[in-house]
Amino acid sequence: MHVLQSDLMVAALLCGLNMQYDAAIRRFRPEMVDSAQYLRAYFNRQFGRQGQVELDRFVTVLANRASSRATEQGANFCADASSLLTTVLALPERGLAAYIRDTVSMPEVPVLATAAATRR
Repeated sequence: MHVLQSDLMVAALLCGLNMQYDAAIRRFRPEMVDSAQYLRAYFNRQFGRQGQVELDRFVTVLANRASSRATEQGANFCADASSLLTTVLALPERGLAAYIRDTVSMPEVPVLATAAATRR
């Protein structure tokens, strides 16, 4: 869920899709809160007291990757993001997690490796 959320946040900022982004966040807030709690618990289990620091690093990596994709794709990024937001906003309530599971590709690097790599 954080991969999609990072992509959409970057799109909102770079493409002027703030209203659509805000609508998606409001609509799917319960699922996003559940996902954030799960991810926080995961990082706390994996890293103990450093869990929040590692989670922050991971979220930063996701945002940086989204920003890099936006730069690489140019105008296509905004068109694709707009289309994605339209699709997301048409999902049923509590349907975001299933949509992500079925359609969104995950980062190439495993979570723990990503977090560890950012410490170097």
